[in-house]
Amino acid sequence: MRALTTAITKETDGDRRPIETTTLTLDRDQVLYMEGDGAERCYRLKSGMISEYRMLLNGKRQLVSIYFPGDIVGVTPSETHDATTEATARSVVEVIPRSRLTRRLETDEDFRSQLVAQFLSRLTHTQAHVVLLGRLSALERVASFLVEFHKRQCKGAGDDRLVFIPMTRNLIADYLGLTHETVSRCFSTLKSRGLIELPKPNVAEIVDGAALAEVAYRDNGLCNWLCNA
Repeated sequence: MRALTTAITKETDGDRRPIETTTLTLDRDQVLYMEGDGAERCYRLKSGMISEYRMLLNGKRQLVSIYFPGDIVGVTPSETHDATTEATARSVVEVIPRSRLTRRLETDEDFRSQLVAQFLSRLTHTQAHVVLLGRLSALERVASFLVEFHKRQCKGAGDDRLVFIPMTRNLIADYLGLTHETVSRCFSTLKSRGLIELPKPNVAEIVDGAALAEVAYRDNGLCNWLCNA
């Protein structure tokens, strides 16, 4: 079940008065919103991880985005959402009504800057992901996935060699355009080469980061761009 909790926060409206914000707690695999749902609100991810995907005509799904804490989820120029999002791990989001979004953008400089930076980052990442799906081999895709997670998840957090991956092999396959079996084989290959260890099903230890990046970006013409996406 989804749990709704409401609390007064330090955020303020245009008159510098405290405003009431609602947080939504999602269990793993719970849907935040469906493709076609009304876009009356957006969300700031406070903890956990959220995946965004679209259903294809053949019934398969393509995972298009992964959101990390601090990201804004569900901002769209249309009246309905064009994708489905669900919690990849137990997650907490702050609910931001669409009617309040414009006012907050006008009065909250930090929020506005964060939103612009995220949109620019997502645009670059989307372009890089298209290249990943079209140009990289299966092993290169899995290696680049680990490099991406390491970069986004481990900055200044504990042992920077450990990457927590709260995603099933099937979900990773949806993201990389591969099969579950191929993803599993690629993880095993990277481990046998001494580039990673897999102490737990949802944890990867980066043993040789430089060699892993080399596998991910063998095409030197793409290396710098993809690494910075």
